[in-house]
Amino acid sequence: PTGEGAGFNSGSDGTLYGEGATALVLKRLDDAERDGDTVYAVIKGLGAASQSGVDTPVADHACRVALERAFQEAHCDTTSVSYVETQGSGIDAEDHCEAAALAAAYAHTDAGGDVQHCYIGSAKNDIGHTGAAAGLASVLKAVLCLHHEIIPPLRRVSSPLDALTEGDSRLWAPDAPQYWIHDDATGPRRAAVSALSFNGNATHVVLEAAPHTPASARCPQPLGDRTEALFVAGAESAAALTRVLDTLKATVQQDHDSPIEALARAWWRSHPLKSTNGQRHVSLIARSVSELLEQIAFVQDSLEKQP
Repeated sequence: PTGEGAGFNSGSDGTLYGEGATALVLKRLDDAERDGDTVYAVIKGLGAASQSGVDTPVADHACRVALERAFQEAHCDTTSVSYVETQGSGIDAEDHCEAAALAAAYAHTDAGGDVQHCYIGSAKNDIGHTGAAAGLASVLKAVLCLHHEIIPPLRRVSSPLDALTEGDSRLWAPDAPQYWIHDDATGPRRAAVSALSFNGNATHVVLEAAPHTPASARCPQPLGDRTEALFVAGAESAAALTRVLDTLKATVQQDHDSPIEALARAWWRSHPLKSTNGQRHVSLIARSVSELLEQIAFVQDSLEKQP
């Protein structure tokens, strides 16, 4: 045994147990807004179903039914979800069951459009299986992802299960943090939480980012004011990084009328930063396209003088 939890990794050899306690404060949205409370996320839908164990031939049926019920209650579809916090226990039978159900549900349905990744995560890969606290720990993690607008990497997954990416699946196991900004064109940011027990009970929760509040009422965000946007690039060498920056420059010049947040989001989707991108990284924060182009020129000039 490796002694590490690696849910959804090929060859995972079981779960790793941990300890924890989780508490959430639930309140009607209207009441929370009236009382001036900080709203971290909104529960849009909840679904549950049961089967006779995860090792039966129809084991993923409960997962699919729970998911369908959750989205029926939420009045939205799976294509609007960008992140799924999974069970991901590391137990082979559970992982294959959940992967098959999620891949089928979170599929790319627009044959003529661009594929938008739906990132996955598992708190168990970070803190282990915390028993009775595990389900709420997953909900809390998804809520914090929505609140802080960051999707963390799925740790210890070097070779994801084939079932995650088969067919038209949009699921993606991120190996680096992803910048998750709001985009008016795609609607509210949504996440989902999947839970599955070894006796075949399945639950699915659909979450939505909290409604916009005035700047004076918002808590400080870790990535700063939303008038700025973060662009990150990485490559194996100075020359390769210069070429990546040329691509970034061409991309933003082509869509220079788009909001800077939308450009940053598009860049993250088309060029996600991976740990395999080498040792040369650069991070740029800009309020406008012109400011970003100035920074790119400065970095490229520096790389030419001191590669």
